[in-house]
Amino acid sequence: MACGRVKIILFFYLFGILNCPLILYSQSLQDTIPGKEVQIDEIVITSSRAGVTFSRTLRSIEVSTSGDMRLSVTGEPSGVLELIPGVDIRQRGAPGQQADISIRGGTFDQTLILINGVNISDPQTGHHNMDLPFDLDVVDRIELLRGPGARIFGPNAFNGVVNVIVKEPTGNRIRASVTGGSHNYTNASLSLSLAGEKISDLFSASHTSSDGYITNTDFVNTSFFNRFKFRRGKTGFDLQTGYYSRDFGANSFYSAKYPSQFEKTQTCFGSLKATFTEKIEPVIYWRRHYDCFELFRDDPPSWYTGHNYHMTDVAGSAFNYEIKEGINLTTSIGYSFRYERILSNKLGHDLKVHKEIPRTNGLEYTRGDSRLNAGVMIEQSYFGKSWRISGGLLANFSDAQKSGITIYPGVDAGVSLTDHLSLYATLNRTLRQPTFTDLYYNDPTSKGNPDLKPEEAFAMEAGVKYRKNYLISEISIFRRNGKNMIDWVRADDNEIWQVMNLTSVNISGAEISFEFDFQQSGNSFLNYLRAGYTHLCADKTSEGYQSKYLLDILKNKIDIVLSHKIYKNLTANWSLTWQDRAGGYTAYTNGVADRIETPFRNVFLADGRITYQLQGAAVFLSATNIAGIRYFDIGGVQEPGRWLRAGIIIKDIL
Repeated sequence: MACGRVKIILFFYLFGILNCPLILYSQSLQDTIPGKEVQIDEIVITSSRAGVTFSRTLRSIEVSTSGDMRLSVTGEPSGVLELIPGVDIRQRGAPGQQADISIRGGTFDQTLILINGVNISDPQTGHHNMDLPFDLDVVDRIELLRGPGARIFGPNAFNGVVNVIVKEPTGNRIRASVTGGSHNYTNASLSLSLAGEKISDLFSASHTSSDGYITNTDFVNTSFFNRFKFRRGKTGFDLQTGYYSRDFGANSFYSAKYPSQFEKTQTCFGSLKATFTEKIEPVIYWRRHYDCFELFRDDPPSWYTGHNYHMTDVAGSAFNYEIKEGINLTTSIGYSFRYERILSNKLGHDLKVHKEIPRTNGLEYTRGDSRLNAGVMIEQSYFGKSWRISGGLLANFSDAQKSGITIYPGVDAGVSLTDHLSLYATLNRTLRQPTFTDLYYNDPTSKGNPDLKPEEAFAMEAGVKYRKNYLISEISIFRRNGKNMIDWVRADDNEIWQVMNLTSVNISGAEISFEFDFQQSGNSFLNYLRAGYTHLCADKTSEGYQSKYLLDILKNKIDIVLSHKIYKNLTANWSLTWQDRAGGYTAYTNGVADRIETPFRNVFLADGRITYQLQGAAVFLSATNIAGIRYFDIGGVQEPGRWLRAGIIIKDIL
C-alpha cells in the first residue's frame, strides 16, 4: 500500500514537470515587485484566486509591513500578529517557543500558515505551525486573512490564513544583531544579501537561548534559512530552504499535573517555484518535522513507558492560471495536491515494518498513517468602476474521508460609495481535517478519537472600509456556523480529556480598527497610532464540562500600538492589550487538582521599546509585561512576568 502510494506521488510530480500548464498554484499572497518602493495599497495580494491590490480586496485583510514590525517589542512574528484585531495568540512559555494562533474565535488547528505562499502547516498538531526557520529580521511583511479561505488555499484554511513574506535578496548587505536580557536571555542573528544581474541570494542564521523565567522553562533555538533566486528574461527560479531546532522545558504545557515535561523539535523545509510567464509559476514543496516529547524530563515513575517520538512528512504542489476576458473579467483555475505522512511510536495504525528512530540507540517507529488531498479550484472575478464581485469553489478529494469529493463554494462582493469609502460582504463554506494528534493521541490524561469527522462551517461577513491619506479604518461583523467542531473535553477533573465532534458551535463577532500614519501628515512628534477592538460571542459555553481549546475564546480584546519620537533619533514604541477570556483552567497544588475550575482573569498587558538610531546601527531597550502581571493564557501554563532585553543592530555593512 505505502509503495503504491509513493508511485502515485512520483507520477503526479513527473506529470506536473512535463506539463507546465497543469503544475502548481503558488498560493501566495504575492510578493511586491523587487526593488520597487510601494505603498501598502499597491501591494498585490490573493484574497481571491485572481490577485488584486490591497486597496481593492473584498476580504478582511491585514498587512503588517517591515515598518509595522519595528513596532513589535518581542521581535517575533507572533508578537506582530498578537496586536491585530481578531487575533488571539495563546503563548506557552517565553516568546518564540510555542505560539497558538487563533483567528476570530477559532482554534490553533484552524489557521493555515504559509511561507512565501507555501503551506507549512503541521499535520501532527497546530502547536508546531509557527516553527519558522528565521527571525523577524528577514521578514518583509506578514499578511493575514481573517475568515475562511478553503476555496482559495484548500483544506484547513478554516478560519484564517497567515502568510509570512521573506524579503527579496536585493542589494549587497549584511545585517547582524546581538541581544541580551533577563533570565540569561541571549540572541545572535546574521543575515546576508547578495544580488547580481541574474543570481541573488538571502541567507540568515540565528541562535537564541535562556535559562527560563520559572523552573523548567529554559530553551535553546537555532535556525538557518536561505532564499536563492535566478532570473533570465521571463524565466526564473525561486528556491527557499530552512532548518529550525528547538529544545525547551515545557512546564505544564500539555497537563499541569506533570510540570516536568520537555520537548525537542526539528524542522526541515524546502520549496522551488519556477517562473515561465507571469501566469505560469509552478511550485513544489516538502517539509519534515521531528518531535520528541518527554512527559518526564527527570526521574520518571515506574509506570512511564518512554518518550513520544513523531516524524511528519508533507509533500505538495499547486497551480493557478488566470484567463483575462476583457478589461474587467478574470477567470482563474487551478489545483492543489498535498500528501501527509506520520511515523510515530504513539500515533497511527500498527506498521507492518518498523522503522528506526534516528539518534535513539535502536528505538523504532511502530505506528503511522498517511493521507492525500487533491483539489480543483475555479473562480471568476469582475471589477467594474464601483462594483467588484468574486465567486468560486473548491472541489476537494481526500482519501481520509468516506464522502470522497466535497464542494466548498464562496462569494465576495463589494461596492465603492466614494473614492475612500467602500462596503463588502462575503459568504464562504470551509473545512478542516482532524490532525493526527486528534485522531490517535493516547496518554494517562488524554484520549484521541480515530472516528472524528472533519470540521465544517458556513461563514458570513460584512464590513465597511475607509482609506484616505494617512487614515485607515474598518468595521466588520461576522458569524461562523460550525458543524462537527473538534475539541478536547471532559466532565470533571477525575476524567481524562477526550476529543470529540461537538454537534455545532456558532461564533458571532465584530471588529473595529483604525490607524494613523502621522509621518505622512507631517506631525513631528507622533509617528504611528493603531487601535482595535474585537468582540466575540459563542452560542455554547463550557458549563457542565471543561473545554480545552474551542470555547476559551477572547470575548473582548482591545489593542493599542503607539510610536513617537522622544528626542532627535530617540524613539519609543508602546503596545497595550486588554483581554477578557471565556472559560477557565484546572489549577494544581503539589500535583493535586483543585475541585473548582479557575476562570481566566481579565488582564491588561503593556510592552515598550526605546530605540536610538545611529548611522548604520541601532541600539534598543525593550520590556514585555512591564507591570509584571501574573496571568495564564492557556491551561495552567504561567506566562512570563516582566522581561527586559537590550541589544544592538548593525545593518548595511557592505
